Amino acid sequence: MQGTDPDFGRGTRDYIRRFAGDPSHQPNSVLGAVDTAPFFGFRLRFVGTGIGSSGIHIDGDGHVLDTLGLPIPGLYAVGSCAAYTTMGTGYNSGFALGRGLTLAYQVSQELAGLPVPP
Repeated sequence: MQGTDPDFGRGTRDYIRRFAGDPSHQPNSVLGAVDTAPFFGFRLRFVGTGIGSSGIHIDGDGHVLDTLGLPIPGLYAVGSCAAYTTMGTGYNSGFALGRGLTLAYQVSQELAGLPVPP
């Protein structure tokens, strides 16, 4: 296993390897050999392109940013209404839900005056 997919280019996006893969799996965090049975398959159907991520600008902690890029005290946004500046605009689906729930948890911790997990 070389850690590459020369036929289709899978596993070549740095941000996918970093945020969607298993960093302990090497040489590529999102690719692996299919060599141990049992094998299972299922039919995939294209149902849509996802949700645009181009809403209210926030920082990594869910604080809404003003036009100068500074947090607006007490104003937060999470989920699909937020423009995640970490990856710019783009399309997402289930990944956005998990990210939104995680950020909502962090925001609720901050609002409650509790320690925010690292």
